[in-house]
Order: sequence, then structure tokens, then C-alpha cells
Amino acid sequence: MATIIEKCPSCGEKIKDGVFGSNLILNAEKTAIINEFHDEKSSHYCAKCGDTLYDKYRWKLKCERDKLTTNIQSHVTAIPILSLQSPLHWDYGVAGLVTAQSTTGTGVFSEFTSTFTDMFGAQSKVYNEKIRAGENMCQRILRMEALELKGNAILAADIDYAEVGGAKGMLMVCMTGTAVILRNPEILGEKTVESFKALAEFKARLKHLGQYRIAETE
Repeated sequence: MATIIEKCPSCGEKIKDGVFGSNLILNAEKTAIINEFHDEKSSHYCAKCGDTLYDKYRWKLKCERDKLTTNIQSHVTAIPILSLQSPLHWDYGVAGLVTAQSTTGTGVFSEFTSTFTDMFGAQSKVYNEKIRAGENMCQRILRMEALELKGNAILAADIDYAEVGGAKGMLMVCMTGTAVILRNPEILGEKTVESFKALAEFKARLKHLGQYRIAETE
């Protein structure tokens, strides 16, 4: 049988639901978000004391999630991507296959396979910029996928290019690799090891905060 709450455990205000006014208990999700950040935790909060706290902490939750995501994207570049199959002195286990694709418009009507007579001309510059952007995007995706597999390096990386979409001139960049868990990361240097530790902390905290659901429109 559900327990009837007559007074708010947090502020002591009377719980009521009537025509001339109401003061109801917040749901469990809002209560959990408040207790995640609030120093003086309570089993329940009413609308009178809890609404303000919830508005404050749901914003704090969103800001922390955004900051953690930014920090992860900053430190994930520490994950090396190598075309080598087995680097010297590496002790590792295989985490799994990682893949990435990027498709963008070239903004140029000539075919991707056409010969550039002026390698420093405008046409080659446009293609080079599009290719580099596609490569950078694919590398970010590979690293994030490796991180999800608890990997800290990518080996046997391969990259391919193609033009798709016919006359539309869509450039596709594809990358694949094998995510591995390097057991002796110190071989990559102290700075890289520190980034790996930071990534683990950021990812764990983001996963913890991921249990809370807040509407995008709130």
C-alpha cells in the first residue's frame, strides 16, 4: 500500500490537491535529479520547494553533460590511429571492428576522377578541403567507436574515397580499423596516459548522468 504523504519531508509544507490551490509531491525522476546535486537531500520534494530546485539542477545537469561531451571530444584525439597491424612492443587485446563514413557535396561539377592541370588551382583546393574534412570526421567517429568498445588505440586503419550520386558530386570517405585495448599504454607517453585516465573519468560520469531524462523543451 502506497504511503500517504501529508507534509513535504523537505520543507514541511502541507501536501494538497484542491480547487483553491494545490501543492503536490514531485515525481521520482525530478527528485532524483535534485538529489544528484543538492547538498541537503530528501526522500521527497513538493512543488513549492522542489520546482525551483529542479529548474536549477536540470540546467546544471544539461551543462555538465555538454561539458563532459566537449571534454571527451577534446581528449579522444589521444587515441592513436595507425595503419600498422602490430606495432613493436605493444601488448594489446582486440576490442572489435570500428567503421566510419562521411558523405559531403563537393560543390564542383566535374568528376572526382578528372585530372587537375593546376594542382594549386581553385578546383583542387575545393576537393582537398572536402577530403580533409571527411577524413577528420571519420577519424573522430573511429575514435569515439573505439572508446565505446573500451579501446584506447586503433590498428590496421584503412581509408577509401569515392564519388557517389552521379552529377550531384557527392564525395564519400570511408575508414575502417581494429579497436584494441593497449595493456601497456605508457609506451605512448605520460601525456597520453593522462588523457586516457581523463577519458575514463569523463565517460563514467557521463554514463552516470545518462540515467536522468530531461525533455529538450524544458
